[in-house]
Amino acid sequence: MMNADKKTARISGLWYLAIAIFYSFSMIYVDSVFLVSGNIEATVNNIQSSPILFKLGFVSCLAGHICFLFLVNALYKLLHSINRDWARLMVIFVVAGVSVALLNRLNQAAVLLLLDSGNSLSTLTTIQLHAMVLFLLEVHHQGEMMAVLFWGLWLLPLGLLIFKSGFIPRIIGILLICACVCYLIDFF
Repeated sequence: MMNADKKTARISGLWYLAIAIFYSFSMIYVDSVFLVSGNIEATVNNIQSSPILFKLGFVSCLAGHICFLFLVNALYKLLHSINRDWARLMVIFVVAGVSVALLNRLNQAAVLLLLDSGNSLSTLTTIQLHAMVLFLLEVHHQGEMMAVLFWGLWLLPLGLLIFKSGFIPRIIGILLICACVCYLIDFF
């Protein structure tokens, strides 16, 4: 591997690390702090008691999505010489997935707007407010499942590119293709 490719590979690794940090904070830590399965009242109370942490989780996830775009750009630079069509397909799937995921975050932002006590919806009863928050969180969950489709699909061209690369162990390509299949099974 040439020096430029090594630098690009290292940059890809740094983007992966940034994604892992941002997504772990938002999707693992923050979600576990706020979301109480089957108990919308507890979920609403958790969000209202610590809106700054909820917002930090929101922003952290957005940052992770943006890093994902930089990652796929670096991977494209590294792997496009192997097969341009597969490399472009990889980029298309990531851009589509990030687009769905970013739009889906609007549902989370809407939850914050609903729970803002100074907004024009303050005339809602507690039951109505909780029903709307529950609905938005359910729509958010469904949106995440739509993004899962693209998070899986991008792994297929990436796995094929890595398998054919000759400078990355083939087993990684095989594992990525298997991960693609697992994501698709989870989606369906």
